[in-house]
Amino acid sequence: MRLYIIFVLANLGTPVTQAEMYRWVDTEGKVHFSDRKPSNQAAEDITNAVKPINTDYGGAHTKQQLQQYERHRMAKKTEQKQREKYTTDADQERQEQCMAARKSLKVIQGRVIFYDENHQEVKVTETERAQKAEELARQIKTYCG
Repeated sequence: MRLYIIFVLANLGTPVTQAEMYRWVDTEGKVHFSDRKPSNQAAEDITNAVKPINTDYGGAHTKQQLQQYERHRMAKKTEQKQREKYTTDADQERQEQCMAARKSLKVIQGRVIFYDENHQEVKVTETERAQKAEELARQIKTYCG
């Protein structure tokens, strides 16, 4: 960033010069371009046709560029903070879910009674309970490390 500002400020004082440009066709039909008019040949002055399109003749454009650069830099900084906050929030939520899953695993690894959404007892065989515990342990290992 400092290098960019130094470059811009150093070029503010540089005078803009523009040489004349000429175009001519020699006796063999070859087209030539030069900043010097040939002495033995008729040449067309094409200076106006090749003027620089994006030339800045004042400091206002430079000031606008610096302001735009600063806005861009601040937007990037804000975006980074939001990304960090989102990552922190997501990590915290994942850790809470992992803790809850580990707690559930401890519960179903021992004697347990399962209930459905209507609070009615669900009969589960020991084999089914062990399978549920194994599946939960695999999920914890996959998602929680």
